[in-house]
Amino acid sequence: MRKLFVFTLAAGSAALAVPAAAQDSQPASDGAMPPATAAMPATDMTPAQKAQYDSWSAQEKGTYDGWSADHQEYFWTLPPQRQSIYWRLSEADRATIAAMADADRETAWSRVESQVAAQAEAAPPPPESDDTAPPPAEPDPTQGDPTEDPPMK
Repeated sequence: MRKLFVFTLAAGSAALAVPAAAQDSQPASDGAMPPATAAMPATDMTPAQKAQYDSWSAQEKGTYDGWSADHQEYFWTLPPQRQSIYWRLSEADRATIAAMADADRETAWSRVESQVAAQAEAAPPPPESDDTAPPPAEPDPTQGDPTEDPPMK
């Protein structure tokens, strides 16, 4: 069962390159939209955490604000590299990792980080910069100066 769970988590994280989809709002049973959640997170944050939170997109803030207090606290225990990867996981995978025991989390993180590394190795190299581009071709001296107007007849 444990292997199945870890395999499921690993398979779900294979789509790390795809940003998480926005959460859908479900109308209440009477047809009215639920009240908007507050823009402030549920847990107390340090000034550095607050500054990081303030730099997020509205979607990221909304996702974070929807997490339980325990889930939010777990997020802040992650080092910056894992926080970056955490945002790229599906919401289900994030919740699963946050709910795991510490030993299981480390196993899951090891697998997720190895998949991220494998995806980075498989990615095509970035385009070459202008510094390595070949020099521009010299103008053909038999054609004359291309900046001059052609002679009039």
